[in-house]
Amino acid sequence: VSVNKEVRTLGHVSLTTGADAVRETNGTTTGGLDGTGIGIAVLDSGIDVNHKAFLDRSNNTRVIVDRDFTGEGRLDDPYGHGTHVASMAAGNGRISNAQYTGIAPNANIINLRVLNSQGAGTIAGLLQALDWVLANRATYNIRVVNMSLGTPAVVSYRYDPLCLAVRRLVDAGIVVAAAAGNNGKDGA
Repeated sequence: VSVNKEVRTLGHVSLTTGADAVRETNGTTTGGLDGTGIGIAVLDSGIDVNHKAFLDRSNNTRVIVDRDFTGEGRLDDPYGHGTHVASMAAGNGRISNAQYTGIAPNANIINLRVLNSQGAGTIAGLLQALDWVLANRATYNIRVVNMSLGTPAVVSYRYDPLCLAVRRLVDAGIVVAAAAGNNGKDGA
């Protein structure tokens, strides 16, 4: 037996991550901590580059690179997950009157499509994308990589090619965020 407590959201991502607090100093909002000049590589199912959430102040897209590592030969987001993830990282809040902005709403977005139209990809495609990030990090000032995806861990991190590729990025000064423990198949 357990108490049937209320369930609710605990705040928007910019509030719960502390991004709002970082941008606020002495009761005023500062404009310098919005991702300007920083590249965020989103390794996912693609990005809807025409979405209002990814426009800059001059109405130009902030999605500055599109690459497909799935073999499907497309750059859009038929699965929808990548657009959602990119908006949490760098959405400008325009469709919600700034109620829901991303962590870095003025960052440049690098769309590296590693998940196909069914939301699945391969280790080889993911490794190619990670290698691409390492080779192009200076050109696009990629400082952050997001991988909201996963695969079973069956090899020690010392030998796993994905772990080794991520370690190379971290050693190069890139912050890498990866999903952990949210496997929808078993309800975790």
